[in-house]
Amino acid sequence: MFSTLIVVLLSIVTSYAQSINTDESIIYKYGVYQLNKKHLIHNLRTNVNWYIETQMKKGWTPSMVQEFQNAYVIYMKALDDANNPYRFYTDDFGALYDLHNVLGDEDKDDYWYDNRGNRITGTEYRMLNEKKKNKYFAFYANKEFVLYFKVIADAIVSKDKKEAQQPKQILF
Repeated sequence: MFSTLIVVLLSIVTSYAQSINTDESIIYKYGVYQLNKKHLIHNLRTNVNWYIETQMKKGWTPSMVQEFQNAYVIYMKALDDANNPYRFYTDDFGALYDLHNVLGDEDKDDYWYDNRGNRITGTEYRMLNEKKKNKYFAFYANKEFVLYFKVIADAIVSKDKKEAQQPKQILF
């Protein structure tokens, strides 16, 4: 039952349109590094299932996965937007910013979770007394996407650094 649910949830993410509308020459500044946007988007698409599975092992519930998937689709559409190829930028520390100020840490889903994975709405949460509120935490799917973005970008930078340190073979 649970494995079937995982497959269904993961298939939602992978069914997102795979068209890359990005120009090969578009470069993102990521901290002090530069990343090819097309390569970055490709890696975001191909590693999302691994990331979700990893997070589920760390305690994400199916509801959290669903919230993350919603954020994933929104961010990927924004990243793919050919009319706004430079919509996102990062500072010197790799924090991701939206030039339109539409996407931030908080998302439209207003759910709170307890340590057993039970979910309540924001309205229900606000009606709880302070003692019961302490048993719940918010899950910010947009923030989780940005953390995923950082994991992928860091991996690309790490791989590029490693390749740059390899001695070049001299051909005669």
